[in-house]
Amino acid sequence: MKNVYERKLSYTEAKRHFIYVQSATWESFPPSGEPFTLRVGERKFEVKLDKLNRIWSADFRDYIDLTRNNVVVFKKDKDGSFVLSLKK
Repeated sequence: MKNVYERKLSYTEAKRHFIYVQSATWESFPPSGEPFTLRVGERKFEVKLDKLNRIWSADFRDYIDLTRNNVVVFKKDKDGSFVLSLKK
């Protein structure tokens, strides 16, 4: 799998529980408002980008450590879903 998106979480993202997707990678993600599957570990969640290109983590934040300065990595799977992990 190829990395689609990778970046360090900011204080605001960690505090407010979202992941911002920068414009340079929008073409890798579905359009805003369109749901897609996100896998975190063995669990699957339906998420979408909002109008400000944020993915809100309310459903999956208990399954991954989304704290400030952690680097999140999105990888796109062959089936069109995304895998979210932390860079070690």
